[in-house]
Amino acid sequence: QARELAAMGIVELILVAQETTLYGVDLYGKKSLHLLLRDLSEIDGIEWIRLMYCYPEEIYPELVDEMAGNEHVLHYIDMPIQHCSDSVLKRMGRRPSRQLLVDLIRNLRSEMNVAPGRRTHLMLLPSEGWADTLRGGEGYFKKLAGASEVQLIDDRSEAAGKNVSAV
Repeated sequence: QARELAAMGIVELILVAQETTLYGVDLYGKKSLHLLLRDLSEIDGIEWIRLMYCYPEEIYPELVDEMAGNEHVLHYIDMPIQHCSDSVLKRMGRRPSRQLLVDLIRNLRSEMNVAPGRRTHLMLLPSEGWADTLRGGEGYFKKLAGASEVQLIDDRSEAAGKNVSAV
């Protein structure tokens, strides 16, 4: 399919799946996304490859190495972080910890000089206290991503988009 798309003049491939970083587990018995990226980047006409929906706990060293060293792979990852409070992550049944997320994003910034391009972060969940929301939001992302502004949006308000807090 990628060769056919390249022949039609398509220059960017966007890889997206329910769990993109698990590519190859069903076919080869091990994570093999780094090998797929290598193969796709060798197709004439394909200039950019973008990864979407990569759960942080499934990102592995060979994948980061391939992304860092392959000029066709954009230094961009769509990463569903979900939350950054260990207690909320545990109640959600999620595997990563806050420390895993911090270490991973620091590693990505170090190896590729970029933080993940888009992070999905759930906040104000049932039974989540305001302290968990603050711990998981403003200060964390501002410090980690070097952001100048982070906004918490309270979508429970009458006017969805009303700022609860802004930095």
